[in-house]
Amino acid sequence: DPTQTAVRRQKRSLWTDAWRRMRRSHTAVIGMILFALIVIVCFSAPLFSDYDAQVINSDLALIRKYPVEGHPLGTDELGRGRTSITIALAATVVSSVLGIILGAIPAYYGGATDSIIMRTLDVFMAIPSMLLMITLVNIMKPTTFNLIIAMSISGVPSMCCPTPSVR
Repeated sequence: DPTQTAVRRQKRSLWTDAWRRMRRSHTAVIGMILFALIVIVCFSAPLFSDYDAQVINSDLALIRKYPVEGHPLGTDELGRGRTSITIALAATVVSSVLGIILGAIPAYYGGATDSIIMRTLDVFMAIPSMLLMITLVNIMKPTTFNLIIAMSISGVPSMCCPTPSVR
């Protein structure tokens, strides 16, 4: 009887119906398993890391100081040196100098030199810069100097390509 089937379907709640449809979908089941694994890893993270060993060491005497010995750009609200600003400034200067030089060479010589340098830079521009920086830092030893090199290399194409148009 069709009316009996319709009445039975109406008696199920929305949640029961959704749960039944979700269990039939293999993609939904895989998604639920992955979500459950992520939740388990998040809640078990304190078991894998010792927070006390990773607390930021701050020098309270250096909180928000203007340039002082050992901290040429001053310190932040926790007394840390502003290393990130130094790294960004150095990477910008290096990538600008290299970009202007690599942009001026093809602009001056043209021809095959222009094609070779610009196509090489096109290859570097095709790679996402964050992926390029992470790869370069992982290939080299992860130090501040190597981070500056990686950031500079990823910034060279964007500095280089406008240079030939300024002939």
